[in-house]
Amino acid sequence: MLSLAFFMPYLIALLFVVLLSLSGRLSAADFDDGVQAIKRGDYATAFSEWNSMAEMGHAKAQYNLGAMYAGGLGTSQNNTEAVK
Repeated sequence: MLSLAFFMPYLIALLFVVLLSLSGRLSAADFDDGVQAIKRGDYATAFSEWNSMAEMGHAKAQYNLGAMYAGGLGTSQNNTEAVK
């Protein structure tokens, strides 16, 4: 009979894969929340949604924040931040 110790590495790997897949879905949901905020003219909310994602390395959020900094949407215009 196999012990729990035998299955532990597989359980840990499975948990890791599940958590990674959930984080991608949450990230997509947050990004879409920012898109919806932009569509209704709520730039502050979009900036807030994308700022946290950009700090975690989300490329599309970083690009959108750059555009927001360049245009002064949801934040004060800052060309230095826009090109980061």
